[in-house]
Amino acid sequence: MRHLCLLASLLLFSACDDAQPERGGGGSGGGGGGGGGGGSVNCSTATALESFATAYAEAAGRCDVGGSLARGPVSQAAFSNFLQANFAATLEPSLTDGTVRWNEASLCAAISSLGGDSCAIDDNDWDLLDGTRPLGGDCNWNDECATGWCQFGDTCPGVCTEFLAIGATCTTSNSCQPGATCTFGIGVQGTCQEEDPRTYVAVGGACDAEGARCLRSYCDGTICQPYPTPGQSCAATNRCDGGYCDTATDTCRLLLDTGADCSNTRDCRDGLFCDLTIDMPACMPRLSNGEPCTSPGPSDSCASGICNEESLCADAFAPIACAAR
Repeated sequence: MRHLCLLASLLLFSACDDAQPERGGGGSGGGGGGGGGGGSVNCSTATALESFATAYAEAAGRCDVGGSLARGPVSQAAFSNFLQANFAATLEPSLTDGTVRWNEASLCAAISSLGGDSCAIDDNDWDLLDGTRPLGGDCNWNDECATGWCQFGDTCPGVCTEFLAIGATCTTSNSCQPGATCTFGIGVQGTCQEEDPRTYVAVGGACDAEGARCLRSYCDGTICQPYPTPGQSCAATNRCDGGYCDTATDTCRLLLDTGADCSNTRDCRDGLFCDLTIDMPACMPRLSNGEPCTSPGPSDSCASGICNEESLCADAFAPIACAAR
């Protein structure tokens, strides 16, 4: 049930400048992260995936949590395309044969909560899909289980299994009960622990390293401060509003155009990427389908937003029959 949301959140919160994480399976809400957007919400199950992916990508850019994957309209459209393509390669067959169904009420709530000024971008409790497989039944994806998670051995299919309780030993967060995550210390096994709620606070609000994230600003240790603008010092944050941080001078500069020297994609205008494969890295137009890309997954260098399993820019991924593969 949490496949798409977990995938998107893991990608966004692990996304670094020029990094390409591996592919995984309206009113303002004030300091708490925002309410739903005003106006009508298109949450028809016929366009569910496109509507959710678009809303998610736009929120990622608005809330400054997508790194180079969602930094402007061009990048957001490409990231939305990636989310839809990943779903098509994994869960689309299950949706077609009725093993999973869209939960329209949850879908509407999710799309609405991502609108307006909301930053509910890491809310993994949206049950966008309802599975039909009973406990003990065969499954290829977690979402196919009516309850619990899909536990795999060495081969597919897996078996729908009860969620692990708080305090149980775990190896993946998918196995923990809703509202919990698998927290690791030393070794390959972790413990299911309750997730700390994350809130978003505006400039001037109190922040910390754990729960309170700054909304379109940075935390100086205790207070959310506005990002500096071009011409101002960026020594304290390494981020800028409307530009990039020139680390050689710790000064914000205007975003770079095609052909300009760069060190990472966030230096370049939206629609360009920093080509690090050439002798003198420079901002270049995104790559067309068929051109080589760095690693499979969401791509800030491909125009489509997709670097496929052959490390080529493409519009789609090859189908994957099971989460264990």
